[in-house]
Amino acid sequence: MSVSSPTHLMFGVPSIHEASGDINPVEMARVLSVSQAQLARMLGVSRQNLQQSGRSAGVQGGLRRLEYLFARVRNLTGTEEKARIWLKMGHPDFEGMAPLELLEGGHIEAVEDFVLAIETGVPR
Repeated sequence: MSVSSPTHLMFGVPSIHEASGDINPVEMARVLSVSQAQLARMLGVSRQNLQQSGRSAGVQGGLRRLEYLFARVRNLTGTEEKARIWLKMGHPDFEGMAPLELLEGGHIEAVEDFVLAIETGVPR
């Protein structure tokens, strides 16, 4: 029995990309349904830095990581709207905090690990 790769899954969010391939921070905030200030906190930069340096390699790397995480949650929940709801809901595994709160606090790894555990069925 062969196992096929999940090529049918979409691991990006095309609506946030500009023609250059860069991620537009304003569109990323819109997709996540957060303010630009919240997005800046997720990336560990000031809002001013996000607005001025949104095309820098460092900021773009953080945006790509958030894009991939959001796409994985969307693939698990079925729609972007359900992914946004999931990200805003408190979870017992996060002591009642919502994944977005963890992201704002700089704990993207915890959310990534949790999503991986769901994807693979392997407890963390």
